[in-house]
Amino acid sequence: MDSTSPLLDGSLFLPEIVDLFRSERPQKPLFAFPDHTNSGLVTITALEFARAAHRVAHELTTSVKPRRERGETVAVLSLGDTIVYHAVDVGMQMAGLVPFPMSPRNSPQAIASMLNKTECRHILIITPLPATFLDEVCGLSALDLTITRLPPIARIYPKLGRETAENAFAPFPYKRPHPEEVAMYLHSSGSTGFPKPIAITHLRLIQWLRQCVTFVGQISQSLKEPSRGTHVQLGVAAFPPFHSLAFFTQLYAPLISDAVASVYRPSSVEYADAQPVAPTPDNVLENARLTNADVVYVVPMFLEEMLHSPDAISALKTYDRVLYGGGILPEKVGCQLFEAGVPLATSYGGTEFGAPAAPPNIGDTHEGDWGYFYFPDATQVRWADQGDGTFELHVLSNGVYDIAPEYHNLPDVEGYATSDIFVKHPSKENLWRIVGRKDDVIVLSSGEKTVPAPMESAICAHPLVMGAVMFGEGQSTVGVILESRGAVADERKFVGEVWPYIEDANSAAPAFSRIFKSTVLVAKAEKPFPRAGKGTVLRKATLNEYKTEIDALYENFSQDSTSELAVNLADLSNEALQEWLVKQVRSSVPRSSAINATSDLFSFGFDSLSIAHIYQAIIFSVEPRMRDSIPRNVLYEYSTIAQLADALYSTMHNTNENDNDWRKSHRMSMQSMLARYKVPTPQGAVVLLTGSTGHLGSYILHELLSNDGVSKIYAFNRASSGRSGRERQEVSFASRKLPVSSLDSSSHKLVFLDGDTSEPELGLSAEVLRDLRNEVSVIIHNAWRVDFNLPLIAFEANIEATHNLVEFALSASSAKRVRFVFVSSVAAVQGWSPERGPVPEAVVDEADVALGSGYGESKYIGEKIVAESGLEGTCVRVGQIAGGPGGIWPTTEWVPIVVKSSVVFGAMPELPGDVSWIPVNAVASALVHICLKLCSPHDDTYIPPVLNLVHPHPAAFLELVEAMRDAVAAKKRLLSKDDDLPLVSYDEWLSRLEDLEKGQVHWAGGKKLSEVPALKIIDFLRNLTCADGNKNKFSTDQIEHVVPSLRELRPLGKGDAKAWVEYWVDFGFL
Repeated sequence: MDSTSPLLDGSLFLPEIVDLFRSERPQKPLFAFPDHTNSGLVTITALEFARAAHRVAHELTTSVKPRRERGETVAVLSLGDTIVYHAVDVGMQMAGLVPFPMSPRNSPQAIASMLNKTECRHILIITPLPATFLDEVCGLSALDLTITRLPPIARIYPKLGRETAENAFAPFPYKRPHPEEVAMYLHSSGSTGFPKPIAITHLRLIQWLRQCVTFVGQISQSLKEPSRGTHVQLGVAAFPPFHSLAFFTQLYAPLISDAVASVYRPSSVEYADAQPVAPTPDNVLENARLTNADVVYVVPMFLEEMLHSPDAISALKTYDRVLYGGGILPEKVGCQLFEAGVPLATSYGGTEFGAPAAPPNIGDTHEGDWGYFYFPDATQVRWADQGDGTFELHVLSNGVYDIAPEYHNLPDVEGYATSDIFVKHPSKENLWRIVGRKDDVIVLSSGEKTVPAPMESAICAHPLVMGAVMFGEGQSTVGVILESRGAVADERKFVGEVWPYIEDANSAAPAFSRIFKSTVLVAKAEKPFPRAGKGTVLRKATLNEYKTEIDALYENFSQDSTSELAVNLADLSNEALQEWLVKQVRSSVPRSSAINATSDLFSFGFDSLSIAHIYQAIIFSVEPRMRDSIPRNVLYEYSTIAQLADALYSTMHNTNENDNDWRKSHRMSMQSMLARYKVPTPQGAVVLLTGSTGHLGSYILHELLSNDGVSKIYAFNRASSGRSGRERQEVSFASRKLPVSSLDSSSHKLVFLDGDTSEPELGLSAEVLRDLRNEVSVIIHNAWRVDFNLPLIAFEANIEATHNLVEFALSASSAKRVRFVFVSSVAAVQGWSPERGPVPEAVVDEADVALGSGYGESKYIGEKIVAESGLEGTCVRVGQIAGGPGGIWPTTEWVPIVVKSSVVFGAMPELPGDVSWIPVNAVASALVHICLKLCSPHDDTYIPPVLNLVHPHPAAFLELVEAMRDAVAAKKRLLSKDDDLPLVSYDEWLSRLEDLEKGQVHWAGGKKLSEVPALKIIDFLRNLTCADGNKNKFSTDQIEHVVPSLRELRPLGKGDAKAWVEYWVDFGFL
């Protein structure tokens, strides 16, 4: 594909392109990651990714509750596994939402500012963030914020690498937006204050895709031989998914070219709350190796670290290209890598204008021009001469690549002045190298940008400071030169006095902009800051004056200027060493005041910059002879204070010089972590079942008791003053010919609870409630009042009970994610129009579909409560439940009521159509099967939010009613079934019933109601238009996928009808 492809002419937007590949090239690979054994690859195809995006769209339209049909902004505020994060981005766009990926490294103030500017009221969390951080964001925002947790990866990628077109799938109906509507927001780095939201329209996204075509095409020219046939394998795991460079390399490039993005294996597969893999130089290279990458793409900071590792250099040399982007690589580092044989090349772009440049030709990089790039003919640029041999880049609109009007900042043309400063190649046309920023912004090697002015101003507020100039261009961290107003006798004391002001400046800056004591220089009296005539400091001149000192600082990271590091760690006990490490971490990482010895550092925002500084603190606090035994990746390997202290203490106090102390320590750490995180053999699900003494509830309980996958059952029922829960259960089992003995044989896993779910604490003691929160893994909410004559208000207690159970599930222990199975009814969609086709297995937003009986309306409300709660679970719409084994069918239901009434006045009704009645034991079995699938950590079957549980093989009503009539005649010894119990039309049968209601027919003894129970439900019968009780057909594709045994369920027949009648007669009902 080239950039002029019709696919990228603007006629299709990103969700449509994703869907096009789903249908036209479903097997096109987009992502690849190592399998769980690291011996093979898992590939995510265009089909699977597109379906994942559709599932996200379904999930979020239910949980986010947008205020308008299109354009509601949703901030994505936590990290997530790459394949999930990008599915969220595309899925939101499919749903008409506007994703706003945000870096969680931003301060709460910065995040609140961006939320306010975009009127964003919704925050989506993929992996957990510290509650205190979210509370602070909510407190600072001017808007009422809602926080939604994305369902686990199993709901997004139910097959994870194995999905085919035959698997169950419900597409989301995409509504095409206007080209200039906002598709997504990204944000600036905050280089001039708080980060600024940058709106990306649907049309600009397509322009970015065109730029990706050029980018990948240029890379492909340098390949020796792609390792996956015609596919270019891009090792792009290094980039956090919220970054614009991640969207270019991880999503857009594989989507519109034959590139495949090599990413990390999703961490959340094993544990839903697991943080995604934190990129490190080591694991970036290892992942590239395991995925057979042709090209590795990293940030400059990683290349600086890799330069010190011979193994890393050897690995880099094996790739066809090693690209870096997002920042400036120090020239000295780049030259050393090039001389070592690394095929280095660079890239360039910006969120405001995309990626207008392409890497240099392979011939240029072979000649040492690794730091240059060129601008293709389709990109229109101009160069503003700065008068010193440097040029500022202006990117201009030209109809192919346009700058959004809100970013036009040139007085004469439509375009964008980047403030990036370049130099020309001395001899080659159209090759350029970036050397800095016009606006004095410091671009770190990580690509993040620091604006010095606000921080310098805060530091200069100290009365002893006359001037402050920050530095750090192309480095991993910033520093500052302090100019004193008087003579400085003791530099350490001077820095200590000014330090509180530096800490104030740090507190208002992004995490990557913080200044450490180890990067503070004090200006020499003989080298005062150069100043302009009006007294302002000349920044460039000052930095030139102090270039030697700055270079030496970064070269040596000298401890001389850092008073708090003057300690020998070897003199500390293990406990004191832990305290020292906690102090270093708390002074280096924002929001880390709650950190303790067992906290996972990375969950508190620990990053490569933090690691670099803590590592330096450790190195300069041990004796020089020990420094070589402490590797640079020590903090990646030991991510808690306790583990790190154990490892360091072992290294410093190991007296056996022949023993590899670090290997031993590392081995011990691995064993410790295994002991902490080893998943125990599953003991089975712990189920809370409501309504266990009812008809369906008894069969569900029987299924649970006989299933080895269930370790404990809480049978929850409303308290009764007469008999205990167990006594009532015995009666219920006995009346249904279920084995009462199973209540005794399974007593070790059966607990009866009497309470009231309509009360806030479920009517239970605090102790019992605590046990439930710690133990329950799934709730089957089955209890519900059944009466088709009552209005909605009569079911309020049931609705309140559903709300309380959902609240209980959400309050459960964080280690125990409670699943929820809501036993709904087909009556919840009683108003569905047959013209719309079969009722889908999906949440229906229009409340009109439930209008009718109060029972159905209440079930609809229950479905919405559960579906919008964010809980993992499903609502199962159960159809008409027929008699089970032994023909047991409660005589309070409409079918036996109609049969009894027919016998009394001598005619059986004939209703049109087939019936999808389903035996009660089949219903119970299916519900338990769904319940256990939800709880199983090893079952990745996708369970949709709604399932329709009706008989997949309907039977003819005429056959069943004739069989019931014959059985009645045989049991009641009627002389002639045809004469004494004929079949009449339903209208005639109902007319006879209405005559009886009006008193036109009289019965001796005044026994109308008892002899003709149909009079009690006459309103329900008036609305009965077909034998199935519901004129709609119900889709069952998804439930048959979840419960395959339903496909084999035998259709109802004459034998079933005979068994029902025999039960009613034996029961004394007929």
